[in-house]
Amino acid sequence: MITVLLIDPVQVDIAAARDAFETEGGDFRLNVADTLADGLRQISAGGVDIVLMYLHLPDTGGLHAVETILQSFPEIPLIVLGDKEDAELALRAVRAGAHDYLVKGRLSRAALLRCVRHAVERHRALVSKLKDSLRTPGGKVIAFIGAKGGVGTTTSLLNTAAALARAGRRIIAAELRTASNFAIQLSRRHLIDFGDLLQGEHEINPTTVQERLVQLPFGFHALYAPPRSSDACAISPQQANALIESAAELAEIVLVDLPAQISQMHSGALASADYVLVVLEPDRISVNFAAATITVLEQWKIDPLSNGLLIVNRSGLANTLRPQQVRERLGREVVGIIPPAGEGCLVAFESGQPLYVAQPESRFGHAVAQVAENLAQSPVRTLRL
Repeated sequence: MITVLLIDPVQVDIAAARDAFETEGGDFRLNVADTLADGLRQISAGGVDIVLMYLHLPDTGGLHAVETILQSFPEIPLIVLGDKEDAELALRAVRAGAHDYLVKGRLSRAALLRCVRHAVERHRALVSKLKDSLRTPGGKVIAFIGAKGGVGTTTSLLNTAAALARAGRRIIAAELRTASNFAIQLSRRHLIDFGDLLQGEHEINPTTVQERLVQLPFGFHALYAPPRSSDACAISPQQANALIESAAELAEIVLVDLPAQISQMHSGALASADYVLVVLEPDRISVNFAAATITVLEQWKIDPLSNGLLIVNRSGLANTLRPQQVRERLGREVVGIIPPAGEGCLVAFESGQPLYVAQPESRFGHAVAQVAENLAQSPVRTLRL
């Protein structure tokens, strides 16, 4: 879903915009502000994908309003609305950073929607290319964080890692926890982890991280947390950042398993992430926890376009929400939907391997492969619900 903020005091134009956007099958959400100040407040609150702004506002107008929006929120694409054709004004607006200049009443409904979609996609592609150019040559970092404990975050990550590895990608699965979940999930003892790097005995860099990677028989490497929790295993934000950045230089894609309970460590980990995947079940309690997680992401100024949802369906859940309802309540797109696996997960757990490895052609396996493919895209591809 694309959330459009219309900054315009003219009621007839607001009504026309509602007719255009809110009847488009749930693809758009329209928010309205009648002043620049109100528009800036709504953008600051987060969740806005694109701004349409009329040049003549009660509190300010013209190119000053355009420059104010773009200087305050350069990450949000802006389309300027005017009353008449003005080639010089349109050129100045675009040079200031606006994506387009449109004349009110001149575009058909279909053309307006197409223009908005294209502006959002162009901006996402531009942001993605910019992030790639600024990153030290290395891999894409995707953080998995559960809305709450027990929603299947670690299971989803390990299965996604196996699917990406099967597709020929060089993958590192890293768990930033004080005690290992990987060891439990895979029923597999490991002789090395990153625990000693937290004590300052060695510098955290690509070489020391590579020395602590474990090659798993599923085609990917794992960076294990210590086997047991202790105060000495606490991870600082700086250490989390260094571990992830080092791993990113060693793989095409790094999948990071984060605890559901958010701490300052998360701020360092998420600062290194290209995308944050919030894992949840489709029930109201899980959605409420996910909303709290997303609020923290917004407070930390993490771009809403760089986080999405992974819905995990577990057997026996009652009163579940539809994926469209989850998307609308949380204001984030859905990257994948994992179906119930029945006894398959228990069999996989007992055999110490991700279920995807044992059943890649099952309904569960196909869903995991789709999640892996979506996450591998740049920008990350989401489901059209």
